[in-house]
Amino acid sequence: MNFYESSNGFATIYYYVGVGNGGVISSSENIFSWTSQTSGTSNNLNGVTYGNGTWVAVGDGGEIRTSTDLENWSSTAGISGNLNDVAFGNNIFVAVGDNGKILRH
Repeated sequence: MNFYESSNGFATIYYYVGVGNGGVISSSENIFSWTSQTSGTSNNLNGVTYGNGTWVAVGDGGEIRTSTDLENWSSTAGISGNLNDVAFGNNIFVAVGDNGKILRH
């Protein structure tokens, strides 16, 4: 599970987001009430991050899913092998996977 802050200029919203087995993506603004989203994959998702207005989730089978609203997720070309986590910094997304694989976008 990860914690993120989003601001629209009027208010700051804090999100808790978790990913897991079978492509599950769940989010909450208060940690007490959770909403599950349809990711569009049955592959396990192993990591999620947020940056530049985009959510990115990565997982088994090189799965990469993106969303701008936490509700609608689309597939992005991945790689062979599993992706284990993803991070965002300095305007770059970095995903790491099995056998030393590193993706930058």
